[in-house]
Amino acid sequence: MRAERQYLERHAEPEASLANLIERRFGHVVTIPAYGEGAELAKAVASVPEGLLGDVLVIVVVNGRTDAPAPMQAANRVTLEHLCEGADRIASGASLSESPGRVLLAIDRASSGRELPPRHGVGLARKIAADLALALWARGSIASPWIHCTDADVVLPSDYFAQAARIDQAAAIVYPFRHQETGDPARDRDALEYEISLRYYVGGLRHAGSPHAHHTIGSTLAVRASAYAQVRGFPKRLAAEDFYLLNKVAKVGDVRSLDGAPIALSARSSARTPFGTGRALERARRQGQESLRCYHPEIFSYLGAWEQLLRQLVGQEGVLELGELFSAQLAHWSGVDGGLLRESLSATGAWRSAAAASSRPPGRVRANYLRQGFDASRTLKLVHSLRDNALASPPLPEALAAARFLVWDRSESLEAARARLDAQERLSARGSPLSDD
Repeated sequence: MRAERQYLERHAEPEASLANLIERRFGHVVTIPAYGEGAELAKAVASVPEGLLGDVLVIVVVNGRTDAPAPMQAANRVTLEHLCEGADRIASGASLSESPGRVLLAIDRASSGRELPPRHGVGLARKIAADLALALWARGSIASPWIHCTDADVVLPSDYFAQAARIDQAAAIVYPFRHQETGDPARDRDALEYEISLRYYVGGLRHAGSPHAHHTIGSTLAVRASAYAQVRGFPKRLAAEDFYLLNKVAKVGDVRSLDGAPIALSARSSARTPFGTGRALERARRQGQESLRCYHPEIFSYLGAWEQLLRQLVGQEGVLELGELFSAQLAHWSGVDGGLLRESLSATGAWRSAAAASSRPPGRVRANYLRQGFDASRTLKLVHSLRDNALASPPLPEALAAARFLVWDRSESLEAARARLDAQERLSARGSPLSDD
């Protein structure tokens, strides 16, 4: 418990001390940031299923920055009034309310004087909730080792806790997901295209042999409490806090994708964060009929060539020169421009990092050093460099039809493409061969 103790003493948010005021024990904990929410929050909380190990603690952090728009501030006030009505106040800005099998802890980080700083956002809200969850787990008040992270606009499946209970060794897990239909054909098509683009990217990573072939959606995550402490929690970002948390967690343990019932995600457009689902759907709404664009499928061939070289570098005996190995492998990389790949690797710092690793002795040290150097963040930077230098993003249907990891043509529906990509993800989660690869 040393890592947990050090984290709580040195890096946790002040709200973690609320753990000392909560006497009872729980089976599970679910954390939810809420910013400018309405009725959907109540629906999300109501969807939290019965806990396998005992009652469920739901931690809701109602948050807003000092520069939040007036409508969001008004919505936060209404949310706080609703959550605090009939609840027991345990501290300033914190109240508990109980229903059968579930206890809701509301934390106020939206009222005047309690707001988040201007350049912080959902990342800090998630960190506040998860830090408190860690503190409760560390003192033995929560039985499950998982800190579940989701959002205020989801519906959780009935086997939500059962899916996590089947995983023993992973440091984090990623739940399956599906966007809910709204009944608005235009909005539903935008959500479908965006969801396919997410699955397409993960499918491309998997085809390339990347160890980061999993989704990074904040409403679908659970992280093991011990791993959360090791990586010092969520980054306090306005967005992408989920991506960067999993990037850190992947360096201390496995990130596993699950194949149970999906979490139902909202297909609403939103400007709550600089990017992500809501922002993408808002942008699609403004653009009208213009088709979504996604990464060129050949980018994943370049990434696959580099991943293959890294695996060979790990297996080599003795010290070798990275440039020599790169040149020797060029002939085996069909359709890959070696100059473009090396230029993109240099631009992202990946080449320099791998060159340093290649000068180290083979074995565990080299493998760890390589993976630390070419993580999910640098993988994405390489994808972006290849896109910006040569492989521009085509319209979604064109990318889907050309992708080597997907059997689909334009005579089929987009729903068929989503179904096939989803099936690939589930087969991969089960450790089965992928029929379309």
